[in-house]
Amino acid sequence: MMPSAANFDVGPIMSAESYLEDAEYADADLERGELLSLACIACHTLEAGRDHVLGPNLSGVFGAAAAQKPGFEYSPALVNAGLVWTPRALDAWLAAPARFVPGTSMVFAGYADSEDRRNLIAYLLGATQVPPQ
Repeated sequence: MMPSAANFDVGPIMSAESYLEDAEYADADLERGELLSLACIACHTLEAGRDHVLGPNLSGVFGAAAAQKPGFEYSPALVNAGLVWTPRALDAWLAAPARFVPGTSMVFAGYADSEDRRNLIAYLLGATQVPPQ
């Protein structure tokens, strides 16, 4: 059964660097993840300091509460979901966003293949990190 965000256990909340040390992501295919990220960058920017596009900028997303980036108008469904973006939460989201958060405005259908999601998440863990100030 497909999980929904209601009462979803997001797992441990850590830094992107810590997640990348986990064996699940440390040996992921980053080239495949980068290729899959083309679907993301059609609507999102990944680097810190970039503007929102059709979707919010994703820099610093891991460990952050969902729907909290200033200057972007999120769907009420995502605002009220109470999610924190962890690899586990993003995996469920990327499988089928509209089923995970019914009422979301994100139109992406999702990636059915769990290995593709793992590779994409590993890539995003690196690509969305906020550089030290």
